[in-house]
Amino acid sequence: MKRTWYLIPAVLVCVAFVLAVIVRFSYTDTVAGELSTYEYAADNSPTFEDIFEQNGITSPEDLVSRADLAAKVRFDGERTVRSDAFYSAVEVEEVYKGDPSLLGQTVIVTETVSTFQQTRFLNASAYMKLWVPLEEGCEYIVLLQKIPFSPQRELNDLEQRQYYPVTNSPAGCYLVEDGKSAPLQDGMPCTLDTLKGYPLYAFDQQQVDAYYALKETVLPLLGAA
Repeated sequence: MKRTWYLIPAVLVCVAFVLAVIVRFSYTDTVAGELSTYEYAADNSPTFEDIFEQNGITSPEDLVSRADLAAKVRFDGERTVRSDAFYSAVEVEEVYKGDPSLLGQTVIVTETVSTFQQTRFLNASAYMKLWVPLEEGCEYIVLLQKIPFSPQRELNDLEQRQYYPVTNSPAGCYLVEDGKSAPLQDGMPCTLDTLKGYPLYAFDQQQVDAYYALKETVLPLLGAA
């Protein structure tokens, strides 16, 4: 009889853990349609020189060399939203560097953006500098690196297709359309809706100019100009 009583707390702990996992991995799915109206914020302080220095990158050529996959991709809105990240599925339309068999395939771009449902707030992690989340219906030229999982880990299908932008900034992700060449305005409401067309989260014209200068250098290096 004592053994039965000892087992009851263990069972309750297991049930609680399972419920916690379900909540952790599904609660944001219920608000995915509302995310475009949530307030959004990201680190807008660094220059691209800062970003290069922080990542040990010495030149645009070095930036390109870091990519496991350089490609033109299209984001059609398929995105798994978790509390601490967006997992955005993009279709590979052209391959400039990397595995050519990925042409026409779907890969996952990991955007470390946290979702706070109660306060209706999206916050890019400290790793995502000047970042605007991928916009539905848009094409991008991306420089992507594989997620560095442990070599001993057996990867599932999502993990095998999972990448992140080189430098976790717009230096690794260029909106194909010219977008908006003006910076964000102080005081403007920033949501995924109001950020449409903006290639980076920047309030300084010099940051925007530096982005376009980098884009004009990187795309020819890929043969994508």
